[in-house]
Amino acid sequence: AEISLIISPNHRGLGIGSGAVDLVLGEAFNRMRLHQVYGEVYFPNPAIEFWRKVVSKYHGYSTELPDRKFTRGQHWNSLYFAIFRDHFPKP
Repeated sequence: AEISLIISPNHRGLGIGSGAVDLVLGEAFNRMRLHQVYGEVYFPNPAIEFWRKVVSKYHGYSTELPDRKFTRGQHWNSLYFAIFRDHFPKP
């Protein structure tokens, strides 16, 4: 399953995104019994740092993929990441 998140700029930095991700991953791994959840975020999106923290928190894996999106007249890399059920806390 793929994860994505949009938080209003006025509400960033308040822990809302982290809480939402925790809830979504809990549903994915504990209730739905999925093996992994993955996502992709494009540079220069400032959310890259948020997702890097999420990946680190759950001992996930990430890699930078070159030239994944063409916008504003140039190619942009992306951060592709995956989080696995084995690294998610049990209920």
